[in-house]
Amino acid sequence: MAELITGNPLFPAINEKELLEFYIIRIGWPPKEMTDHCKKKRTFFDSNGKLIKSKASRVPPGSEPGSDSVAHTLRHEKDKSLVDFIIQCLVIDPAKRMTPQQALAHPWLAHIENEIEERDKEIAEKRK
Repeated sequence: MAELITGNPLFPAINEKELLEFYIIRIGWPPKEMTDHCKKKRTFFDSNGKLIKSKASRVPPGSEPGSDSVAHTLRHEKDKSLVDFIIQCLVIDPAKRMTPQQALAHPWLAHIENEIEERDKEIAEKRK
């Protein structure tokens, strides 16, 4: 969604390892209980739990988790409720991510729904 609105990908990765690297600098580390049980743990993490970086990685060396947050990446977006909606959608833990019902009740979608209703009224008025 962010890419459709901004024209730029939040995670411009070329492979799964780089995608995880971008996720970590934008969002932060996934919960340890998730990384401990992921099926591809040995692909992404060494025996000490340290991230195995992609050989083709374009993430700047030394980038810290959360150092280039989604909010920072979308800093030029004026609609802060959109930024919050995107951040809420990107929570990796499904137990902590907003539910579909919560998403539908989010202020950004309510704002969009109001805009659509206003456009529909304008169209209906023009047809009269």
